[in-house]
Amino acid sequence: MFRSREVYQSAASPEGDAGGGGGAGAGTGGGAARAIDGRSGGDGGGASGEGLPEWAAGMPAELAAVVREAKWDSPSKAVQSYRDLLGLKGAPADRLLKLPGSLDSDDTRRFLAEKLGVPTEATAYEFGGVDVPEGVPDLRDALRPALLATGVSKETAPTLLGAITEALAAHRQTESEQADARFAEAKQKLDGRWGAERELRWGNIAKAYEVLGLSDEAADRVAREVGEEAFFLRLEDFGRRMGEPTDHGKGGSGVTPIVTQEGARKRLEEIRDDPRKDPTDPDVVREMDRLAAIAFPGTVKL
Repeated sequence: MFRSREVYQSAASPEGDAGGGGGAGAGTGGGAARAIDGRSGGDGGGASGEGLPEWAAGMPAELAAVVREAKWDSPSKAVQSYRDLLGLKGAPADRLLKLPGSLDSDDTRRFLAEKLGVPTEATAYEFGGVDVPEGVPDLRDALRPALLATGVSKETAPTLLGAITEALAAHRQTESEQADARFAEAKQKLDGRWGAERELRWGNIAKAYEVLGLSDEAADRVAREVGEEAFFLRLEDFGRRMGEPTDHGKGGSGVTPIVTQEGARKRLEEIRDDPRKDPTDPDVVREMDRLAAIAFPGTVKL
């Protein structure tokens, strides 16, 4: 096509004229060239004008406008653009979802949540594969409403809970190791201070632990509040005041001896069975009240 146009244009040039007939031929040749290019002002309807590349001459006006706007200077640019367009046309029809309403409507949110595996009830979340270590809070029941409110799928929920539980367990382990290190440091200092009496004094601390029923966690909490060394000193003083032989030869402290719960119960029985003890004697009554408070903690005397 292009070569033919060049031939007609050459025939229409002034140098191609041959006398008068040449002039007529030039007119005819020029008209033919314009007809082939679609640039005639007659019925051809072809596009022309500034900004349109030669290869697009003769296209319908609406197509020529696209070429002009896109600035495709060659047919290959147009083909490449079409290929890129094919890559953007989206997923196949069988993979498309038809939304029940607008994108921000409640119906659409529920529809998408269902497609993503989010249950309709919080109780539908299952965590059978998640192990909760001892001492770590079990968050399964507390986490279910939050998972539903944030749109977490049933498949993802166990992984999320497992990650949270592992993080809590790791934090607890770190705290336990730090507490052990602080207790060990305090014990080393007290061993140096107590010297030869350290076994007796640690025995007093052990008795205090037993009487108070302190768990490791409770001891950790109290020790963090007052300091580990001060914590041990207070327990040692408490145990020493129980009136046991480990009072380090001080002859007692002048404070009423503290006995164990079992010892208090036995002493109450002895006083009740002793005919020499007058149950109306104020001193006897005070002693029995003190022992009863130890033997039966949490009770109120009426």
